Amino acid sequence: MDGNVMTMLLAQWLRRFLVVAIGLALLQPVPTIADQAQYIYDDLGRLSQVIDDH
Repeated sequence: MDGNVMTMLLAQWLRRFLVVAIGLALLQPVPTIADQAQYIYDDLGRLSQVIDDH
């Protein structure tokens, strides 16, 4: 094979690989901030207070 043809095939393969890799990276779930609220319950197990730092 001619060197120019091999270079074109390598460039085409690399382009496809990058498209797939970037596509998979964009499909990853975005991490969310966990709920930092504190829940206070009374002696009977009922919710009596919620403390939220936000």
